[in-house]
Amino acid sequence: MTEDLFDARGFALRVRHRMADENLSLRQLQAKIGVDQASIHRVSKKELPPSVETYLRLERWLSQGVIPVCGRCFQPSPDSYPCANCATASQVPA
Repeated sequence: MTEDLFDARGFALRVRHRMADENLSLRQLQAKIGVDQASIHRVSKKELPPSVETYLRLERWLSQGVIPVCGRCFQPSPDSYPCANCATASQVPA
């Protein structure tokens, strides 16, 4: 048996925790991110996988306020992986 690539339960927990942290109802979250209440309910309460569009909107909302970090050195970095410092350090001299 293969492992699921998407952890619907874990994603639902992230959504519920963030909603609780921000004290948001389904209706308020709908207005904030543009996803209908039924979709948010399916994801957060029933722990069902969302559509791609719903996932992307929820993930963008969940990621707001998160400081991006380099995947190699784990230092704050607005750059993509690897950060500018790690990319420079890993270059082989000519």
